[in-house]
Amino acid sequence: MTFIKSLASLLVLMLFAGCSDSSVGDQTPTLTPEQIAAETDRVCQEILKSSNNMVADSWLKRQPKTTLRKDAQGEPLYLSHVATKLKLAGASRVVVEYSGLNRDAVILSLVVVLPSDPGRRQNVFALEPELSSLCGQTPVSDLGQKYLNYRFH
Repeated sequence: MTFIKSLASLLVLMLFAGCSDSSVGDQTPTLTPEQIAAETDRVCQEILKSSNNMVADSWLKRQPKTTLRKDAQGEPLYLSHVATKLKLAGASRVVVEYSGLNRDAVILSLVVVLPSDPGRRQNVFALEPELSSLCGQTPVSDLGQKYLNYRFH
């Protein structure tokens, strides 16, 4: 049920953030970057409360060759590479949201728990445009949010 709520929230967020039909015109309210960051924090908090999440390090102990998708050159993008980059940059935690069990499990998204230290935050946000691009998401800037979320399915 939490997954369905998260998905519904994400769809609402996408609709308000500009992924809606352009024929709607000015009738669709536009969310500010601050409102988008607040909604992302809310969705991430729901994901972290659900039973369908696992710290990336624990996931990788079970499934070390997990790929998130293919990069622009068609090469596999490994979870281990992304999680390591985020941790080295200063992320407090990298959490996998998944669906399914065991070998049939699919990664839905990564939740990055942001550090409070300004230098570490700056390092994590330096990676943000690249990760957003890989996921087809609009890059975000540091607005004091607690989390970043990258969807893969």
